[in-house]
Amino acid sequence: MFCLAVVLAMGSPAMAVPVSESKPIAWQWSETPDLFPAVDLIAADEKARYVLHHVPDERDTQHHAVLRRDNASGAVAWSRLVAQESVPGAALAVDDRRVYMAAYSRIASGCKVAAFDVASGEPLWTTALEGIGPIEHSKYHNRVQMRLVDGGLALYGHEASRFIELLDPETGGQLSNERLPATPLVRPVGEALYHDISRALEQKTTYRKTAADLLTVRPVPPESGWRSLLVQAVGQLDGLPVASGRYSMRLSLSDGGALAVKAERGPLDPAKSSTPPNVSRDGKCDPIPKEGSACRQSDGYCILSWGQPGGWSSALWCTDGRWRIEEEKNLDER
Repeated sequence: MFCLAVVLAMGSPAMAVPVSESKPIAWQWSETPDLFPAVDLIAADEKARYVLHHVPDERDTQHHAVLRRDNASGAVAWSRLVAQESVPGAALAVDDRRVYMAAYSRIASGCKVAAFDVASGEPLWTTALEGIGPIEHSKYHNRVQMRLVDGGLALYGHEASRFIELLDPETGGQLSNERLPATPLVRPVGEALYHDISRALEQKTTYRKTAADLLTVRPVPPESGWRSLLVQAVGQLDGLPVASGRYSMRLSLSDGGALAVKAERGPLDPAKSSTPPNVSRDGKCDPIPKEGSACRQSDGYCILSWGQPGGWSSALWCTDGRWRIEEEKNLDER
């Protein structure tokens, strides 16, 4: 198990909080592809963005986990080593006072959470989740998502069974822990597709597959509408780094369902990728923003696909300061 060495050495331990002070919260699970650590993890607000990434040591034999704050101007406000070794799974959340980091193993139970001051990066507290408790296992999966809910810091865990654990953002003390029945963990189409593309681009700089080929990467139920899922995946993956960061990929999906990927040498310009899109009257955007990236309410929406009559259309809408994909059923013209 990795160790949040710097955090544990400097952050204050979490204080216990009476469970009676909390109220039940609903299960939530985002279908956004979980690509960390292949892709940097980012949380942003109106003032700054917070990036969790890995950097190699002097001998390039081991990677350390680093959390940094980039101001709106692009200048780095602070950078802090948060783990002496790589972190295989993580989640970030931010409010006006603190940035929160959850770190976990994808093949073992357990999760640690730490809070940092947004202005200075100083560690404030750290705690280990109760989760579903320690269990014995040989093959295992573990995923954790985190968000602020009704003034509390909510952790949603998906492992042998599910759990919702609510923490006090001020102290890290546990407010509640609810365990839920197990459900299958299905990877989003974009997540499976990203890893398939990345493996292919380790050997070559082009990647082409038909719709039938793509459905073998991750089977899609017919009733879900394969095209809308692929359109969503293309919007999520276009421009991301692949092949250990040596390339960035540009994706296009034809009307017939053929996906073409072109690898461009080196990462995309971060300033370019964060430029607000130009939105035409018919909802076309240039460039197309990334789902989950920061936006302004005035940015409106960006059409991804109009779909067919009776099918589904999809668009990115600026909701609560983030681009979110929404789908709508089209009218049948017959």
